[in-house]
Amino acid sequence: WSPVFEIICGLDGSIKFFLHGRDGEDSCFNPGFVNGIEKCCNVLLLEVEPRQRERRFCNEIEIEFEVEREEVSRKLLLGKNKRGVFLFW
Repeated sequence: WSPVFEIICGLDGSIKFFLHGRDGEDSCFNPGFVNGIEKCCNVLLLEVEPRQRERRFCNEIEIEFEVEREEVSRKLLLGKNKRGVFLFW
């Protein structure tokens, strides 16, 4: 299992957390939750709800995620959030 954690900030300031990775021939993608983010604290609580692994289902989600991640990355490179801070990916 080679896990990858990704925290992505949307243009609206929303935060998304994903855990994905490969286990042999299988690929898996799990959306998660980010909690406990405060300006005075540098600790994040990352939670993932594990799912039943079904190879076909996980691979379909991975393809959709790859497309979404590329779209989000392009937007982050060119965009800025509500506070006017440029976001670079």
